[in-house]
Amino acid sequence: MFNQRQLEIVLELFENQGTYMTASYFAGKQQVSLRTIQNDIRQIKDELSKNSCVSFQSAAPRGSRIIVQDPDAFSILKDTLYQQFSNTSLNYQNERINQILLLLLKQHRAMSMYDIENTVYVSHNTLLNDLKRVAEVLQKYNLELMRSSNKIMADGSEMNKRLCLSEENLLIASASSILAGQNDHDPMMRIKDVLVETFVTFKHTVSEV
Repeated sequence: MFNQRQLEIVLELFENQGTYMTASYFAGKQQVSLRTIQNDIRQIKDELSKNSCVSFQSAAPRGSRIIVQDPDAFSILKDTLYQQFSNTSLNYQNERINQILLLLLKQHRAMSMYDIENTVYVSHNTLLNDLKRVAEVLQKYNLELMRSSNKIMADGSEMNKRLCLSEENLLIASASSILAGQNDHDPMMRIKDVLVETFVTFKHTVSEV
C-alpha cells in the first residue's frame, strides 16, 4: 500500500514510462529530503515487484523508470492506483490535520517543522497550508499556534490541550490508524502503548486494573 506521496511518485513514473526520473527531482517537487525519497523509491520498487505487468528499473545517476511488460494489465493497474489516489486524497488532509494536532499537543516545547514534514510525509508548502487549519482548531480551545523561525508549538493551558484531544477525538483517531495499518499479531498492545504514552505526557494517572 502506497502513501499519498508515493502514489504521486509512482503515477508520475507511470505517465512518463520509459523515462528516467531522479530522486533529486522528486525531492525538489515534494519538498522533502533526498533520503525520504530514496526510501519511497525502495518501497515503490518492492511493491511493484509484485506485479508482472511492469518492470521497475534504477540506474545511477539517471534515476528510476517504469518499463511496461503487459499493456493491458498495466492499464488496469494504473486505473486502480488513480482510484486509490482519488480516494486517499478525499480523507488525507483531515487525517494529516489530526496527526499534526496530536504531535503538537503531546509536546511541551517547540517542534521542528522539518521533523513534522517527515513524520506526516508532506512538503513544506503543504504543511504551511495545513497549519492554517491547525490554528483554527486550536483557537476553538483557547490555544494558540506559536511559530518562531522553523519551529512551532501549541501554546495554552494543559486543561485546554486535554479538552482539544478529547473533543476532536484525536486519541481515538490515532489508535484507529494504528489498528488499520497493523500487521503484527497484537495490535491492541500497540494501541495501549499510544494511550498510555499520551496519558503520561499529560500526567494522567493510569490504573493497571
